[in-house]
Amino acid sequence: LRLNSVRELEDVVIDAIYNKFIKARLDSKGQFIEIDDWASRDTPAATIPAVIASLNDFARRVVDVRSNAVEDANRRDAQVVADRKRLQQAEAELAAARKALDESMMATMNSHEPSTSVRSKTSRSARQRPSQATPTNK
Repeated sequence: LRLNSVRELEDVVIDAIYNKFIKARLDSKGQFIEIDDWASRDTPAATIPAVIASLNDFARRVVDVRSNAVEDANRRDAQVVADRKRLQQAEAELAAARKALDESMMATMNSHEPSTSVRSKTSRSARQRPSQATPTNK
């Protein structure tokens, strides 16, 4: 039909309904047509090869569209798989970096812990606070 818009197709369908070629219900919003009945017409024998050629051309275009859609879907699937692989790799690298950071922090903390040194450690009970000093006789 070589129509450029949905509106042009709707006009063709509306004309066919008014000329009683078809009994149909057209839903513009849902973008579909439901055909209940149609008037048959004899096709002249001379036009049959053109009809066949037109249908074959249509079938080829359908195959091309389907092929392009499948190629596009495969390309997108491959991209999704690659993206997921990159995400998993990044997550693994992040986990390794976090682990290395945790280990580094633990090593740093352990190296700064006071060790048993030469200074004497007196227990708290052995030390007296100035306010707790024993009274002296005056």
